[in-house]
Amino acid sequence: MARSVTLARRCFQEAPLWLQAVVPACLMLGLITSGVFELQTRLTLLPEPVHPRPTILQSLNFGVQPGRKTNLVIAVVGDTSMHPRWMANFQDANWDLAVVYSGNQTQYACPDCVHVEINKGAKWLLVYGFTQSTAWQNEYQHRYNVVYVPDDDILQTTSTINSVFNIHAQHGLLLSQPVLCSWLESHTASWDMVKGPTTVLRYTNFVEIMVPLFSMSVFNHTVIRTMSHAESGWGLDWLWPFLLGYPSEKVAIIDEVCVIHPKAQLQPPTKSSMYANGHSPGAEEFGQYARFGYDADAARDYGMPMRVAKRLGQLWQPWYEAMLQQAGLQVDSTYIPVEREVKLMVNTSLHLQHVQQSQATMLQAAPIVLRTNLVVVTGHPTWLPATINASATWDLVIIQNPSAASPCPACLLTFKSSAVGRYQQLWQLVQSDKWKELHTEQYQYVYLPDGDVYHAAEQIDRMFEVMAQYDLLLAHPSVCSDIESDSHLMDMLKRQPTNVLRYVTAVDILAPLFDMTFFQDSIVHTLQDATYGHGLQWLWPFLIGYAPRKTAVLDEVCVLHARDDLQAALRSALHLQSQQQSVALKPKPRWSSFLAPAKQSWAGSKKLPPRARYTAEALSTAPGRDFLPMRAPGGQEAQQEIDMQFKRFGYKAELYGVKHCSADLVEAVFQPWYQEMLDMGSIQVCLHGPCIQVCLRGPCIQVCLRGPCIQVCLHGACIQVCLHGACIHVCLHGFTYASMEAPPDIPASADMMEVLSCTHIHLSST
Repeated sequence: MARSVTLARRCFQEAPLWLQAVVPACLMLGLITSGVFELQTRLTLLPEPVHPRPTILQSLNFGVQPGRKTNLVIAVVGDTSMHPRWMANFQDANWDLAVVYSGNQTQYACPDCVHVEINKGAKWLLVYGFTQSTAWQNEYQHRYNVVYVPDDDILQTTSTINSVFNIHAQHGLLLSQPVLCSWLESHTASWDMVKGPTTVLRYTNFVEIMVPLFSMSVFNHTVIRTMSHAESGWGLDWLWPFLLGYPSEKVAIIDEVCVIHPKAQLQPPTKSSMYANGHSPGAEEFGQYARFGYDADAARDYGMPMRVAKRLGQLWQPWYEAMLQQAGLQVDSTYIPVEREVKLMVNTSLHLQHVQQSQATMLQAAPIVLRTNLVVVTGHPTWLPATINASATWDLVIIQNPSAASPCPACLLTFKSSAVGRYQQLWQLVQSDKWKELHTEQYQYVYLPDGDVYHAAEQIDRMFEVMAQYDLLLAHPSVCSDIESDSHLMDMLKRQPTNVLRYVTAVDILAPLFDMTFFQDSIVHTLQDATYGHGLQWLWPFLIGYAPRKTAVLDEVCVLHARDDLQAALRSALHLQSQQQSVALKPKPRWSSFLAPAKQSWAGSKKLPPRARYTAEALSTAPGRDFLPMRAPGGQEAQQEIDMQFKRFGYKAELYGVKHCSADLVEAVFQPWYQEMLDMGSIQVCLHGPCIQVCLRGPCIQVCLRGPCIQVCLHGACIQVCLHGACIHVCLHGFTYASMEAPPDIPASADMMEVLSCTHIHLSST
């Protein structure tokens, strides 16, 4: 029960916002059935039968000279195994491969493998049998330093495996795993196992059993003994870190590289399941816990919760860490993902240090270089590098308030404006003689970041490169993370690390990029009546008729836009001159926190909440629900600005088949390494307007956003998930289940009630 509840809660709170409607509903069917079974298992746990060591039917040591490689991949493979694809560039591998073949053929050969066995059985029992062999005892355990034991259906390349071994060794890890590239095509029990956009790795107390890496000492002295009874491997992912004593910064999830674990629907139809023989993974899991003394009290002795994944720290990407320091931010992400207890701290000394560095840069003389791009920023940009990069492809123009103006010899132009609102200041600039003197025809692109948007300065060059490479007219960099950053289009802007870019129907007004000709001919006119830019995010793509592949979010690069509460805390700390004082802040509330007051008011009542509560006005107050029709930030004045702009330019998105004020994904350009892995598994991931389609050789899963509803279809059979107020309605075809409380045959824990109390499941033809 605890495992099911934990997974349901984690999916509900950690998934992308539109998926928060789908995940709990789709998990509910499995939650109800598996919850009963697991609870019964815990109450009536029987002694686990002892599994004898598998008998090796055939063992072949080809004697391949490994060139003194110190990394070993052990794979239990079947007839549909993907391991031959791992070896596509095996001449460049820094690892050897040992194979235990468990398919249906009587003969099996792998000339490039250092070891081959032919045997039948479950993965972990076969790996255990291999470690009891003479070859392992006399040779392999002494030759290799790191062991990697992936499932045979994992999609990964030779270079991916090389990188995993390198990072594991570089950071002195004892136990680790690569993350999954995306939730779209991969199966995982935890959303935390999906590639993080801002981290090299994350230290944790949990490593999944599908792709673990071990140092040889850990593998020999700790892991091998846990495999003797592991038919499914359930529970090992919690057990291994526990048996190691949760060592500090030695157990990690590696975000630098990722793999694909295809969902069941994307597996070859001939792939067999180890659970087909009626094996009970739940009984095995709790048997393992009893065998090795893992329980809540034992975990608590180490300060850990039992069977709850917890992040214990991270190693940031260098460019992201630089942006945090520019913004004066520190992130303490030692948190339980279910509760998202991440702390953000404002450190004014960090901020002031980078302000001083950028001021020193601005006071330097600008080098005379022919540049083809222009950056126009309002305020004082603290993201300038400590020294001017002579190879930069962009010139800098700063718009400053006359009362706060400071010299900037490194800038091409310093323009003073006392107008209210950033876009009114831009309007004054482009109407001035100084703008004409810039000879803007020499520039190919122009970038207009807000003054509180932070960059790694070298990434600005990369933005312009991607603009030119894909011939874009309008674009916006992605936002690195939703932990410390904010945007009214966060669902669309949050960085997707598997993409180069995504073609979309809207861009934010935070940091837009334009083709200079398009800017001069069309965008300048929209600035005349713009104060803060409300409505321009939808108007700009409309002005080019939603031209295919001309408007995009750039996932190749990302920016940081500190949340309002962080910026307010920083201003307050600076005002008080508390340079060394850190202000701890809790994360911005997510959608789940909006449910809390409603659930509290429904407590003790078995009746459904009144439909009158499901109003658009109530929904508009929910934090983070960007896909819902909401009033623009800024209240009535902002709405008036939007209405005026739409009327002036005749905004009617419906003429082009686009929803009014929508921010839809149209198409994605994947990173080459991700596309290579998709091709390896013959998987297609397609975006069709509001729909995402994932296909394998014909069979397709289609996920469509239709107003407040999400529809998931496979071969005509559809599940429709609709969000009405604080409740989720799931409609299938057949029978009906609707409840605000736990089903009568399942003792309702507080955790389960938290999920069920905000979920209505209607399985009916209606």
